[in-house]
Amino acid sequence: MCENFNIMERQPSSTDCYENEAEAENFLLHSLVRTAGSLATHCERVDGNEKTSVKEVEEVVRNLLLTAFSLAQNAGVDLDKIYEEKIKQVEESRPDSRLLGASPAILNAPKFFESPMTWRDMQINQVQHNRLFQEHIFGRAKYDQLCLYALQLMSLLGSMERYRHGGLAGLNRYAGDLAVLGLNLSILQNMELPDRPASEDPFQP
Repeated sequence: MCENFNIMERQPSSTDCYENEAEAENFLLHSLVRTAGSLATHCERVDGNEKTSVKEVEEVVRNLLLTAFSLAQNAGVDLDKIYEEKIKQVEESRPDSRLLGASPAILNAPKFFESPMTWRDMQINQVQHNRLFQEHIFGRAKYDQLCLYALQLMSLLGSMERYRHGGLAGLNRYAGDLAVLGLNLSILQNMELPDRPASEDPFQP
């Protein structure tokens, strides 16, 4: 039954077959728990002036983006479309956008969301979005941002846990959140993503 669970085949360290969707769902959540633990451990080591490696956070980025990509594939939608809708939701919810009756700055500039987007396009879009709509985060120290993203990931996992018995379909809604979090961490680490369509695995050789 492996061919029915491509989401698992795209996990960075999995070569196993899964007998049913519940087993695949459990693997996905357990993988994200390990990813959250890795990020939290990295933050703790930085706080304690212990030796750390950029590869630790890069692996977190890899896992988050692969999971987001896999969930989008499972839903039958390209990740750049899910990402665009997520950003629109955030920007259009801003009180100043509603009160002024003006289109959000990024979404009013077609060059930012030319379809299809590459992984690099999404990364650049996220930088522009953060400058205009996440200024409370954008200007913080790197360590503070790392800790904030670690907390966001744990919060996201708590929300995903509530839908775990809905199977993989119940988790598809989180593809956009995981993508945004992975993109933000990649930006923080100066980890340039490939100029490859977002409909393709970003880490395939």
